[in-house]
Amino acid sequence: MGEKGSRRGLLLVVAIVVIAVVLGVTYLRASGEGPPFLSGLEPMPEPVREDYRSAETVDGTKYWPRSAPLTEGVQYHYNTGHCGLEWMTDFGGSFWTPHVDEGERPPDFFINEDEGTLTVISPNRAIYRSADGGSALLTRHEGPLVVEGACA
Repeated sequence: MGEKGSRRGLLLVVAIVVIAVVLGVTYLRASGEGPPFLSGLEPMPEPVREDYRSAETVDGTKYWPRSAPLTEGVQYHYNTGHCGLEWMTDFGGSFWTPHVDEGERPPDFFINEDEGTLTVISPNRAIYRSADGGSALLTRHEGPLVVEGACA
């Protein structure tokens, strides 16, 4: 086989690999299974209320959490919602605040939808791990949360 034949063979192998990857990702998205590391995790418990309880204040809208308690040390499958981890993150019966090290840029999942794992590591601390390998420490917000405006 000449140089052209070797190049065609390589291109054929690359094309087959690309097609297999695309089909695999398409299947996972369609089946709702998500990335492989998310399979087998505990699902988030159903909320204790259907809607958030809220009240208008001079500072904005005050919201009370609606989430059910979580078990410390258990890894849960968690979706940040379309506004990301910074917007009204509600789990374990409280709102939570994500943190990044000073001077570091917040990861994309702070403001964009993401799927990952959530583990409560102490009564007031939790870890979110993104499917892309990033992570963030969260601390419990005591009481209701006052929000100005809405997530776009």
